[in-house]
Amino acid sequence: MLDVVESALIRCPTPLLSATAAALAPRWEDLVHARQPAEPARGDAQDEAAEEEEQLVLYAAARAVSQLGGRYGYAFAVDPDTQPNAQYFVAQLTRMAEETGFALACTGDVAALTSLAPGRRLTRTPDRAVPSRSLVLGKLAPGDLRAFRKLAVSRCGAPLSAALRLGLSRQVAETVATPGPEGADWVVLGARARRKLQATSDVRDRRRHAAELFDAWPPDGWGYLRRSQLAVLSGDRSRLRGQHPALLAGYAVIGREWLQRHVAALAVATAASGADSRTTQDHQIAAHLTAARMAERLRPRGRASKEAARHLHSARQLSVHPVERLELTAELANAFANQRTPRLLARARELYVEGLRDTPTVGDAVQRARLEIALLNGLALVDYIEGANESALQLEERAEEIAFALAEHHPKLARWAIPLVCLNTAKLLTVRFNDRRAAIGKLTTALSKISSPEESDQIRSYLAYLYFAEGRYMDVIQVLDCLCPENELRNTMDEFQDRLLMATAQLRLGNIAACRVQLDPLRVVASRVGSDGAMSAFDVLSKAVRSVDSAHDLEPHR
Repeated sequence: MLDVVESALIRCPTPLLSATAAALAPRWEDLVHARQPAEPARGDAQDEAAEEEEQLVLYAAARAVSQLGGRYGYAFAVDPDTQPNAQYFVAQLTRMAEETGFALACTGDVAALTSLAPGRRLTRTPDRAVPSRSLVLGKLAPGDLRAFRKLAVSRCGAPLSAALRLGLSRQVAETVATPGPEGADWVVLGARARRKLQATSDVRDRRRHAAELFDAWPPDGWGYLRRSQLAVLSGDRSRLRGQHPALLAGYAVIGREWLQRHVAALAVATAASGADSRTTQDHQIAAHLTAARMAERLRPRGRASKEAARHLHSARQLSVHPVERLELTAELANAFANQRTPRLLARARELYVEGLRDTPTVGDAVQRARLEIALLNGLALVDYIEGANESALQLEERAEEIAFALAEHHPKLARWAIPLVCLNTAKLLTVRFNDRRAAIGKLTTALSKISSPEESDQIRSYLAYLYFAEGRYMDVIQVLDCLCPENELRNTMDEFQDRLLMATAQLRLGNIAACRVQLDPLRVVASRVGSDGAMSAFDVLSKAVRSVDSAHDLEPHR
């Protein structure tokens, strides 16, 4: 994505592209204090709200690039493991390119591209995304061959300046140079050449080569981001520490999956350093926790759950604080339960039961309540998956009782606990007991305790869904009204569903003018969500409104 935006900015600079580039990631020159080495900290894991910001920036990037029109185009590679943010960007750019004529080409797995942008036609399918010159390895001088072995560790190639620093001769460099994303010359090796060059290198060689290429690669501009995976490949703790603050800043909006890989490597490198001090263990725990909590960005999803469990297990083993160990017990059990295999569900149950057994030892009443709620809710999930519905309901109601008891004296904790427990209880009642009215009662009680729109949005969304299913359209409108202001958009699928439900309820009640008010916000949010399903739903609603308008026009005037 950085390559697309930077290439577009070099060839056709526009104010929108410049603003988008600045929002995607800071450049090395702007980092200042973030250039200094630092150890991982527990606060490194980013807030979930960042995903909404990421989509908004990527939407703007796709819009800015597509506006260049039919004189420009881009060729990119895609495969089944393409990360979520890249999937979103490709889908948006493909959809917008249909309107503007911007040319797109793909190399790699065309089936994967079709899944990202179904029904849309590629302009062409080139043999490779980046043009390169042929390379005859047998005719290279020893110094050039050594340089190419080091360059082979990078799948995306490297700036020509880095290749020259590795010892590549100027004569050979000029024959293989190709235009790079920064507008400078790059060296990009084909997959076959890379395989041949790496066949003579063992793991230690490749780590050393990655470290040398990392050092030779200028960090200027977005170079510090492009070279970051070389430090990961090297496994060298000093290089990983050296780039840690810069990556936290550079990957604040996009690229969190790359940040996860960096932090995971830092955890391993810290453990391998041999130091066993309490401070070093704290750094390890912080790195493992960050890697675990950011693992959900990895693909395929099965890998994400396994990676989270692996790092949580390591952090739990290292922790010596009783409360933290219980917190990690709950998180690890959740990671096992989410994989939903019989063996891991059994292991999750063991951990939940173990945690509940140990919570009475926690002296602080608020901490104890928070842990009990998390563990009871997790154990209820295991029962739910295994079909023990009555047991799951009993556990959720025990957690609910604790959550409601917190409301008066500990409102901050209650604002976390009540939506969590009441939503799960309501869904359990709806799905497994077919009791929508009881579920509505649970959510109505919860809403009386947590009423602000920012903290009750999930409660309101599910309550509106249940009201709609019961045909209580006026209640749908009342409960969603504060979530759907006309002039304030959140740009998420949840918001799209809320607005669609509200508009449809207005349509069912015959409030056509009120329904029409939601059409413009719905169109914008559907466009930013970027899914064909959202656009199709919007089209259906728009046609329904037009049909009603046409029927009114055909009525005889009196």
